Amino acid sequence: MAGRKRHIVVDTLGYPLSIDVHSATPHDSNCAREVLFGLKQNFPRLVKVLADRGYQGDLQKWFYAHTQGCLLSIVKPVDGTRGFKVQQWRWLVERSFAWLGNFRRLSKDYEISPSSAKAFVQLAFTKIMLNRLVKCFA
Repeated sequence: MAGRKRHIVVDTLGYPLSIDVHSATPHDSNCAREVLFGLKQNFPRLVKVLADRGYQGDLQKWFYAHTQGCLLSIVKPVDGTRGFKVQQWRWLVERSFAWLGNFRRLSKDYEISPSSAKAFVQLAFTKIMLNRLVKCFA
C-alpha cells in the first residue's frame, strides 16, 4: 500500500469546506477535481480558491470553466527566497492538518478504505468545531 493523501479546502478560519481522501499514488493535480467538484454550488459566494504549486496546470482552466468564473490561484513563494519560508495563506491549511494530528486515530493510516479515512477526518473536524462553539458560549 502506498499510503493515503488528504485533500482539504478550508475557509479563512481553517474549517473544512470540502474533504477528500484517496491513494497516494496519483499526483495531487489529478485528484484535486474530486475535492473541488461542487464547491461553487455548495458555496455560491466563493470567488477565489488558493492552492499550492502542486495544483498547477490544466486544473486551473478546468476549475474556472466548471465554476463559471471562480479562480484557482496558485500561491507561489517570494522570488529569491531560499530554504523554508512560511507562504502567505498556506499556513491556514497546514494548521488544519496539524489539528488532525491531535487525534490518535488520524496520526497514522489505520483505515482500510479511503471512505472510512474520510469519515474519521470529518468526525475530527466536527469535534474541533463543536469544541470551539462550546468555548464561545461558556
